Amino acid sequence: MLRSIATVSISGTLPEKLSAIAAAGYQGVEIFENDLLYYTGTPADVRKMAADLGLKITLFQPFRDFRRRKSCAVCRQSGPRQA
Repeated sequence: MLRSIATVSISGTLPEKLSAIAAAGYQGVEIFENDLLYYTGTPADVRKMAADLGLKITLFQPFRDFRRRKSCAVCRQSGPRQA
């Protein structure tokens, strides 16, 4: 089983987060969109940095809190229904 954690769960810059994740013994990482947007390197740089630390990128998390996005028609139609 691959142990993975999301970058949104940790504070710091993306390089600091990846280093901490690797040091904690995780094998995988879920990259949160804001971490990628605010990183000054390229996505290829992030992939290499993760690989150099022994991490596999398991997921790209483009947004969170899906249920609260009421302004998006598709989100309203496909989101969970509340009784």
